[in-house]
Amino acid sequence: MPKLNIKTTHKPVQAFYVALGQFQQLGVAHETAVRSAFQSLLASCARQFQWTLVPEFSLQINRNKRILLDGALLDVFHLTHGWWEAKDIHDDLPAEVRRKFQAGYPKDNILFQTPERAILWQDKRCVLDADLTDPKQLVQTLEAFFGYHPPVIAEWEKAVVLFKDKVSEIGQGLAKLIQQERKNNPRFAAAFAAFFRKMCRAINSNLAEAAVQEMLIQHLLTERIFRTVFNNPEFTRRNAIAKEIETVIHALTSHSFSRREFFQSLNRFYTAIERTAETIEDFSRKQHFLNTVYEQFFQGFSIRVADTHGIVYTPQPIVDFMVKSIQHILKTEFRSSLSHSDVHIIDPFVGTGNFIVRIMREIRKTALEHKYKQELHCNEVLLLPYYIASMNIEREFYEATGRYQPFEGLCFVDTFELAEDRQLDLFTEENTKRAKRQKETEIFVIVGNPPYNAGQVNENDNNKNRQYETVDQRVRNTYAKDSNATLKNSLFDPYVKAIRWASDRIGEEGIIAFVTNNSFIDGLSFDGMRKHLSDDFDAVYILDLGGNARKGLQVSDSNVFGIRVGVSISLFVKTKRKPSQQADFDTFIPMGDKTTKAADNGNGAVGAIFKTYSNGVNTGRDAWAYNFQRNALLENMQRMIDTYNTELDRWKRLPDPKRNVDDFVVSDGRKIKWTDRLKQELEKEKDVDFSPENVRSSLYRPFTKSYLYFDRLMNSRVSVFPSIFPTPETETENRVICVAGVGDRKGFGCLMANTISSIDLAFEKNQCFPFYTYDEDGTNRRENITDWAWKQFQSHYQDNTIGKWDIFHYIYALLHHPDYRKRYQANLKRDLPRIPYASNFQAFAKAGQHLAELHLRYEDQREYPLDYIETPDTPLTWHVEKMRLSKDKTQIQYNDFLTLGGIPPAVFDYRLGNRSALEWVLDQYRVKEDRRSGIVNDPNRPDDKKYIVHLIQKVITVSLETLNIIEALPPLETSAPPTQ
Repeated sequence: MPKLNIKTTHKPVQAFYVALGQFQQLGVAHETAVRSAFQSLLASCARQFQWTLVPEFSLQINRNKRILLDGALLDVFHLTHGWWEAKDIHDDLPAEVRRKFQAGYPKDNILFQTPERAILWQDKRCVLDADLTDPKQLVQTLEAFFGYHPPVIAEWEKAVVLFKDKVSEIGQGLAKLIQQERKNNPRFAAAFAAFFRKMCRAINSNLAEAAVQEMLIQHLLTERIFRTVFNNPEFTRRNAIAKEIETVIHALTSHSFSRREFFQSLNRFYTAIERTAETIEDFSRKQHFLNTVYEQFFQGFSIRVADTHGIVYTPQPIVDFMVKSIQHILKTEFRSSLSHSDVHIIDPFVGTGNFIVRIMREIRKTALEHKYKQELHCNEVLLLPYYIASMNIEREFYEATGRYQPFEGLCFVDTFELAEDRQLDLFTEENTKRAKRQKETEIFVIVGNPPYNAGQVNENDNNKNRQYETVDQRVRNTYAKDSNATLKNSLFDPYVKAIRWASDRIGEEGIIAFVTNNSFIDGLSFDGMRKHLSDDFDAVYILDLGGNARKGLQVSDSNVFGIRVGVSISLFVKTKRKPSQQADFDTFIPMGDKTTKAADNGNGAVGAIFKTYSNGVNTGRDAWAYNFQRNALLENMQRMIDTYNTELDRWKRLPDPKRNVDDFVVSDGRKIKWTDRLKQELEKEKDVDFSPENVRSSLYRPFTKSYLYFDRLMNSRVSVFPSIFPTPETETENRVICVAGVGDRKGFGCLMANTISSIDLAFEKNQCFPFYTYDEDGTNRRENITDWAWKQFQSHYQDNTIGKWDIFHYIYALLHHPDYRKRYQANLKRDLPRIPYASNFQAFAKAGQHLAELHLRYEDQREYPLDYIETPDTPLTWHVEKMRLSKDKTQIQYNDFLTLGGIPPAVFDYRLGNRSALEWVLDQYRVKEDRRSGIVNDPNRPDDKKYIVHLIQKVITVSLETLNIIEALPPLETSAPPTQ
């Protein structure tokens, strides 16, 4: 292992002290700012070892608890070499160290650091306490931190070097042995010949004998890993393909050959893999470790195979993003999910199974067994990834259910070959049966990482592109035919064939999610392909990740895969819905618009339903301005206002008229939270008065009331709310409909409130439409629905009894209608809602009134009966720290004493923004400590200790009743207003 090369004169060290000096001059001492200087220094040192410093690293310390460290040093195998936790200059570092260890932080090579001091623990003991203001001690600290190697990792690094040197030699030795046994061992010769014929029929009629020989070698070299690392000694007996290969291996070893003796020189490597894998508890990191072992194996055993087959595995964040995106599209476009039956999913190029495993984690546990047995499909044509995928998928099911069940959705087959119209004969009877079932299945979701390079299988020594009659002809008749380019060879790259195949495979409806080469986005020869993608799909989402080395980029820094071609994530969505259904949206009446808002209250207020509307309150300092505890809120705000007025007094006494406010103000996050607006008020020399009367009730998040310090100076933007709820008394009569603002990324939603609501209620840019507005002293109440809109509704429905409250409730119900949200989803992202005339006004108005009462009086609803599961030998307490849903979402761990069981699955279907109502409550009702200010927000009520548990039960009732009301709404038969 190389030694860290660092000196006091090196640029990273000098840059660290320069940055600290600049922070000191600015009076900046809080952790978030000052830690960036040390983070840059650590990252620079990590690069010497080809490690990565991962900031904000989440670590699972037991089954139910995660901690967030400021950083972790990871190598290419995802193994952790050290941990880092930063504190600001005012922290008592030894006390912070003790507190972190009590929270479960690791004690193995962890560095705690402030700008002036460092404490290093290794092997569960403190080994260094250094003064970082001394450059020599800083260097000594870094050398100690980066010089430590846990014994298991040190042994692993040595084994990797040994393996790279030995694997080629072992592989060549096995190749010679196989050739000798084919000549001298009739039993093996016959077995090999039969195996070869089956492979030719199953994979490729032009397959070379060397390719089949290579499969046997792969099997021999990795069989032990599958038995030990995956803890599955029955693997070769249970797996359909491995079982067939074992018959050939038995024939090979029928003379004197012994596997154990032959692999004796690799025993150290196998042992190192097993021991290292045992140190990784987090499954996703273990998955990455094994994937990297596989990549390293191919680099050592057969570089040609690694390059030809595109053995590049998808980073977990990309897999997570793609699976979450599919789930979102299923919900918004198809009112479905990955858990729904009849949503068949396939990864046609499964590799080691990362996508299928991640999808299984997204599926509800109650639906997983059915999906696993019937609706999850995948293919692989290379032996080793086929083995690993089989292991990974079966293990994931075992961990989720506690039962072993062989995965019958995995086929050892070339996906493109399945597109051919010919009789299937795929190696084994079981494999053929699986492939036939898959071929007859209607696929709805296709996801994966298609091969990015030349050939999908090892066709021959030249490794040229494999020809596929059906798929190639489809590319030729579509993408190539409609291209104006002269050179079209790139259209026959495997990833292009994969997109063509998938476009045909999903039929009339479905989703394709691929991570591929990005050259099709703007390449000249792909113009025909782009045309067909536009014609074939209703929506196309492209996330261009860049990384094309030919454009002069540094591959190691710019490409997520570390390859030379650019990369993109593509989501193609095909629906039966006609795009013209969205065109009528612009003909509907807008809820509000800027012209109507700016008009006089008289006859000028026309063209919209509501005269005025408002963003939710944006405090710019939620940790200070909101709190569950009224007294805590008062203390926090008085402390902040006192700090502001002290700074104002200092400002007034400064003689320099050109003074800079940013350089002047104290930036202590524990005393004040500055915003640009507050600094502007300081420059204007405006005093701030503290007033307890400014404390108001607010709807901070769905079904989450909090106290708010409502004040024009202490809130960044109060918008029109001083005219909507100017006094607490107005809360008894006024109502507002809150909807997602234009450009919201969390999804459309709406919720009625009778108090001030926040800008981020459940969706970004919350827009609020009130029924009444007032003068700011609470007088002069006026209805906010325009007389023009009132007359429009009465005229359309020929009903003079329709009142403004009826219209208000009609709108609220219509905004909940699933067809309205689905049909106009794209419109609602770029515009405020527009309201059509539904065929049954009164039914909608009554439903809206029912919904309004349900949502406004949520604390008065009945408590849904849950199972109270008590933990034996634990004292009774109703106090909440942080509640957690079980993985299958059927239980809530309320606290150490109590678990709430019997959560109905349907409750998660009532969603506001990106969470269900219940999940909003679980997220908000927890003890939070703001890192910058140190402010604690505790939702527990000393005067009503059961409030939170009862709230959960009431919100479940509200959710289920809401769904019932929505389901009973009439069909959305709409019409636009007549031409004026």
